[in-house]
Amino acid sequence: DEDLQIMDHCNGLLLFFERLANPATRQWMHLPTIPMSPCVALDLRTDFCLVYDPMVSPHHFEVFCVPLVPENIFYRSGGELDPDSNSSVDQESLEWPLSSRCTTHVFSSRKWRWEERSFVRQQGVEPANETIADLQFNPQQFQRHALYLKGEIYVHCKNNSLMRITLSNDKYQMIKSPVKSKIDDGNGVLQLGKSEKGVYFALLSKDNYFPQFQVWLLNKSSSCGGQIEWVL
Repeated sequence: DEDLQIMDHCNGLLLFFERLANPATRQWMHLPTIPMSPCVALDLRTDFCLVYDPMVSPHHFEVFCVPLVPENIFYRSGGELDPDSNSSVDQESLEWPLSSRCTTHVFSSRKWRWEERSFVRQQGVEPANETIADLQFNPQQFQRHALYLKGEIYVHCKNNSLMRITLSNDKYQMIKSPVKSKIDDGNGVLQLGKSEKGVYFALLSKDNYFPQFQVWLLNKSSSCGGQIEWVL
């Protein structure tokens, strides 16, 4: 069943649709139904990110509804709009994300309910400055859309830029993709991941029929005033 599809995982917990599982204790937990999200009202395709840090709070977790891409270009590929979409040229010229304030729903196990929560955009070192027309979405199996690490959520946006959400101050920042060229089904897939060193993008691609593997680590340089850069 689709209800048993794993939507996300974090530090040993598995997130399903409206339920949570702990394989170590073999326990299930049903979650309340999410209310109408502001992302849905804005016609945005969303995904869910599980936030669980047992070193900080071993008995509590949060689930974030994160925006990915406007719904009307969800199945667009090759730069073509969905023919059934009512999108206009004016809409495609809008900057992405659509607003400097991102409002969504967050489930807290402490309060055992969904609540609205807003995140204010802060200017990054290299802001993405993309428009809706620049977005590409080629859904890939097992491609991760968001992850949690050390108090921050990282969202893989569909122009291969990265949205970093800092939970301590409710701000988010757009970070440009480390890959300069266009990526599609023919030349590779960019994957979001994390390791002991931090957050990274990994690209498995083909160049003249020979596979190439590249990894970029997101580096927060303390020597350059806290600037963020991708290191190959």
